[in-house]
Amino acid sequence: MGKKLRWGLLLFGAGVLVIPAVRADDEYHPRSISREINSSSDELAPVFSMDGKTLYFCREGHPENTGVKNLPDDQDIWVSHLRKNGWSTPAHLAGGFNSQTYDFPIGASSDGSVLYIGNMYSPDGKIFPGVSKTRRKNDAWQWPQPMKIQNYYNYSNLVNYHISSDEKVLILNMERSDTYGKMDIYVSFLEKNGEWTEPMNIGSNVNSLHQEVTPFLAKDMRSLYFASNRPGGWGGYDTYVSRRLDDTWQNWSIPENLGNKINTKRNDINYVIAPGGQYAVFSSDVAGSKDLYQIKIPEKFRPMDVPVITGVLVDSEGKEVSGVLYFSGKGLSRSAVKTDERGHFTWIAPSAGEFTAKAAKDGYFPMSRKFSLAAGEKRHEKFTLTALAQKATLVLQNIFFDYNSHIIKPESFEELNNLAEVLQTNPQMAIEISGHTDSTGNREYNMELSRRRAVAVKNYLVEKKIQSQRIQTNGYGDTKPIAANDTEKGRSLNRRVEFTVMKNS
Repeated sequence: MGKKLRWGLLLFGAGVLVIPAVRADDEYHPRSISREINSSSDELAPVFSMDGKTLYFCREGHPENTGVKNLPDDQDIWVSHLRKNGWSTPAHLAGGFNSQTYDFPIGASSDGSVLYIGNMYSPDGKIFPGVSKTRRKNDAWQWPQPMKIQNYYNYSNLVNYHISSDEKVLILNMERSDTYGKMDIYVSFLEKNGEWTEPMNIGSNVNSLHQEVTPFLAKDMRSLYFASNRPGGWGGYDTYVSRRLDDTWQNWSIPENLGNKINTKRNDINYVIAPGGQYAVFSSDVAGSKDLYQIKIPEKFRPMDVPVITGVLVDSEGKEVSGVLYFSGKGLSRSAVKTDERGHFTWIAPSAGEFTAKAAKDGYFPMSRKFSLAAGEKRHEKFTLTALAQKATLVLQNIFFDYNSHIIKPESFEELNNLAEVLQTNPQMAIEISGHTDSTGNREYNMELSRRRAVAVKNYLVEKKIQSQRIQTNGYGDTKPIAANDTEKGRSLNRRVEFTVMKNS
């Protein structure tokens, strides 16, 4: 039997959550998120899709719940969709994870294809403590797959989990041998082998001698919101915020109570930040049963405004295609983001800075792009991928040489590494590398320079363990222009290195 849930937990990704307007005199007072969502049963543990248009949440004791006949407070996962006129009537989510016990969502992937859930599920119907993820395929949720957390144990029958916006950090509240009070907040990290590290107590600055529950890490990866029944609050459980001060995950600011304009006289839990960072959603029993509420957040309690990139992948004909994007930057481990079925994606940057994005799809040549992001910037990007079909010719972007030189400059290596990776992944592929110049100068010299540049690219690929016989080289000088040579822009386009797929089967 899984651990009994009494509180839930939420991942709130980037997107647009439509919040109806509120009067200036009551904007900091909680109100029901929707009459469609809140019912006579308890609602808690909400999880939003990245675009904010799908809401997963937990309903307790509802007549349609799978195990309610044998367990009056059985909890199942439900779903509602945001329409033009508000939230749709919630539907009981079909899936093997809605079982005869306490089932609850804890997060969603950036592309919406994966739902993270509490508990681990055995095909024979047994439920175990832990975390699973279920993937949606052909509009149906697959059987949940367990996520291994090293040295997982919990002395309490209460537990909450939260998956961070980058899906690499798991926040837990539980009771273990090093717990300060009755329930502490812990953190676990995703390792390269797919396992999660042993839960680490985040320290006594956050954790007290009482209970800390329903943690939520904002998309800035530094602002932690949680509920606690420690003394000094306005109700049973109040919401607090603490800021991570370094990368140890054990150095946090002293938690601040969000005050009596946000906290009620009852129990306020599951506090999460809406995509725009101005509103929060939480569960409270202020009206008797637990319902979901929304409230405007005072500026001092908001998370840091981080950049967000949305975008789409298309093929050379402009048709949307699904794929994956890899984001990297200084101090950032490579982050993979899958698109949805229509090629759309959202990525939340950890902070302002310089980043590189590489869009990839099997059978296509990847596209890389560098960009700078300012704090709070919202950007939309389109990536065009070209299929690696027979005789297809592609320009290698961002290949640079010094003037009149065939020495490859270091800023070219990323694009050449993309080509090397394609050739390594497709061992049957053979290509021609062709060099091209503009019309400036002597034609014979241009032919020789373009040939030497093509050979330099081949030599780089051979150093990357690509067999020499798979690569032909040619220099065409200025004989194959793709733009007029009477402008600098046109000449820069003509100075290029291309590759043509000669064989791919």
